[in-house]
Amino acid sequence: KQWYQRRVAITAGGHSNDKALKMSFVLPVLKKYYLDEFGQVERAEIGMLIPSEYQSNPPASTYDEVRIEKWDEMKVYVRAYGGYRDDAEYQQQFDLLKLALDKQNIVPYPHMKIVVGYTYYRYGRQRLEAMLVDNDSFSA
Repeated sequence: KQWYQRRVAITAGGHSNDKALKMSFVLPVLKKYYLDEFGQVERAEIGMLIPSEYQSNPPASTYDEVRIEKWDEMKVYVRAYGGYRDDAEYQQQFDLLKLALDKQNIVPYPHMKIVVGYTYYRYGRQRLEAMLVDNDSFSA
């Protein structure tokens, strides 16, 4: 909830970003989970896309907890899911995606999962996407 309130404040302009710019909120919201050797979450990051007109020179947040960072380019594999994180089938989406990749002899990076959520204000969750990252994205 705090993240959402900060996101609204940062994109609304005023004193929450250093240029007082009002930016549209660009969907989706990305959640990147870093996993330990047992597949348990060690830490997570939440992010959103910056509108294209501000990408070359984005305003900085005035919140210490919020920062602008560029994520490295990665090859990802996606499985769209129309449910919710609380559904019993939610975790299964990663398993099904991994199974499909195994059939193609593709090895995903074992220490990261990404969830992309599309939620529209007043309409609720529209869909989730389970993403696994190609192992070669980390062998540089």
